[in-house]
Amino acid sequence: MELAQLIVNDLLNAVQTAAHMNDHAYAKLLMDALKDAREQIQDEYVTIAGRYGNPQTLMAFYQQLMTTVKPKHYGTVAQLPASGMAWPSP
Repeated sequence: MELAQLIVNDLLNAVQTAAHMNDHAYAKLLMDALKDAREQIQDEYVTIAGRYGNPQTLMAFYQQLMTTVKPKHYGTVAQLPASGMAWPSP
């Protein structure tokens, strides 16, 4: 999730930089739209992080879960010696 946010922010930065380099009539409207997009992305990030947790809390939950849940051993898997060919001969 953080990677997606980083990519989108980099794209917005690239658009903002390109818009500053070109002097056109819609530059102010574009800057306002970029500002609104950044705010919406930040709001979505806060909402999703609040719902699912940030990467650190998710990793802590996973590690705690792995230590709590003990694996079940259903038996050993032993490889039998090969006594013949892997494929039947015609």
